[in-house]
Amino acid sequence: MSIATIQRVTVRYEEHEDRLQLATEDSEGNVLALWLTQRLTNRLVAVLLARLAKATAGHSDASTRATMQAWEQSAAYAQHSPQPPVQSKGPVTQTLITSVDISDEDGLFRLVLRWPDDNAVVLPLDSTALRQWLGIVYGHYRQAEWPCDGLWPDWVSAHDQPAPTGAAALSLH
Repeated sequence: MSIATIQRVTVRYEEHEDRLQLATEDSEGNVLALWLTQRLTNRLVAVLLARLAKATAGHSDASTRATMQAWEQSAAYAQHSPQPPVQSKGPVTQTLITSVDISDEDGLFRLVLRWPDDNAVVLPLDSTALRQWLGIVYGHYRQAEWPCDGLWPDWVSAHDQPAPTGAAALSLH
């Protein structure tokens, strides 16, 4: 079974669902609406932040590590250019993500988003796109008023990006 690769993703917080929706589009223009619960998103974010933290683990000084992470996060924010949201011209399959497999090699992160009946799509993110995506997700955490303490490090939360008013899209190339 081949797994579709996501080319564009739009993250939205849906208040009536109290979940994040990932509107995804693959290279053939197929659109899916994938739902992430707060519980699964918390786990996913924790793992991704830990993997990003590994990049500065060689520095013994905590202040230096934090400064390096903040600089990388700032650089990623500066490179993010707004994109039109993923939209479908017809009915969209909606499903709840039940698990995420994460691999990272040479700065490329692959998030395999899985749902029942052995279905999956892959979201490939280089470290810059991952930081941009995490910044978008953080903004939605604030919008949703989900707890942020203990999950989000200062190098993400210190940038105090405005909470998204709607959808925030990210194109992956």
